[in-house]
Amino acid sequence: MNAVDAVASHITKTKPDWKVYCIGITTNKLVKHFFGEGVIIGTATNAAELAGLIVEDRKTNKLSFFCGDQRREELPAILRNNGIRVNEIEVYQTKEVSQALNKEYHGILFFSPSAASSFFKSNQLSESTVIFSIGTTTAAELALKSKNKIVISDLAGKEQLVKKMIDYFLDPN
Repeated sequence: MNAVDAVASHITKTKPDWKVYCIGITTNKLVKHFFGEGVIIGTATNAAELAGLIVEDRKTNKLSFFCGDQRREELPAILRNNGIRVNEIEVYQTKEVSQALNKEYHGILFFSPSAASSFFKSNQLSESTVIFSIGTTTAAELALKSKNKIVISDLAGKEQLVKKMIDYFLDPN
């Protein structure tokens, strides 16, 4: 979603005639908002799944990948290993801001691997705190940082993660 915001801010005239693959519900909504309803040709919940979809679709042999400076390797590696040329375009930078908590929480939500990394530079959680992750990639980073229970959203979207947390605390079994 950060890449969509960054790219959209530079498009001032006619919308480009792009076909878009994207990850997550929020990114999907932003692509539709900025570039139109019909541009999305594939969506997935994580980078490896998206790369598999692109390879399986066989609709392209080259593509542009709008990303941040801390992007993960799965997507471009899988595409390149399957003969798809990837033009990586860095469109934003991630700035970690580590903030120490001074009270305990029953649950904490994480929306990215970099957020998990930043959080655990200044914080430790009590054993009873439940961690909620927007997806499997973020969950993998959280598992490296903490032994706490991790609950992963069924769909990669902010609203879905919040709903997952609410449902969990209403019925934690």
